[in-house]
Amino acid sequence: MRLLREEIIMESKRIFLVLFIFSLILFFVSLFVGFASGYTIALHISLLSIALMFLFKSTLAEFFKEIGFPGSIKEIVIYTFAGLVSIVLLLIILSAIFNFLQINDQQNIVDIAQSLPLYLLAFAIVIAPITEELFFRAFLSKKVGIIISSIIFGLFHYSYGSVMEIVGAFVIGACLAYIYKRSGSITPIILIHMIYNAASIIIMRFLI
Repeated sequence: MRLLREEIIMESKRIFLVLFIFSLILFFVSLFVGFASGYTIALHISLLSIALMFLFKSTLAEFFKEIGFPGSIKEIVIYTFAGLVSIVLLLIILSAIFNFLQINDQQNIVDIAQSLPLYLLAFAIVIAPITEELFFRAFLSKKVGIIISSIIFGLFHYSYGSVMEIVGAFVIGACLAYIYKRSGSITPIILIHMIYNAASIIIMRFLI
């Protein structure tokens, strides 16, 4: 039984490694041909494969237990609501600080959001929150702590060319990591991330 378990683990890791190698190939090919959407997708496949490589044990049930999925419905609702309220309040405070410091490069983010194709916007709402939460919170925050994982999460948004986006992502990442630590479940932070991304995209794409 133990031998079978070890074989399953090794086979799973080989699959995730192949997935990671595929993501690297896709990334560099996309860079070479100038296909921006391709290397964005490749980056998220890479995050997913690394997270699964370390989080997946031997069965799907163990994996779900490891990341706390799905969790208690009552706690999911409470943590999701509390997390969204906390993030909104933190971003209001952050916005006031940026205004005081006369930093305003938010237009860079708006320009990018308005130029992206609809399928990438859908990707940002549905897929990206799952890959990012699995990697940055379920895997990385446990390994290096809330602050360091949140700094890396902030720098992950460097391509937007916005200081506000990097700092905002750090604050949101820290809030999500704290909620994950308190709740023990990945479900509320994925939902928070999805709702936040959807609201941000709707505002930047259709209301600005």
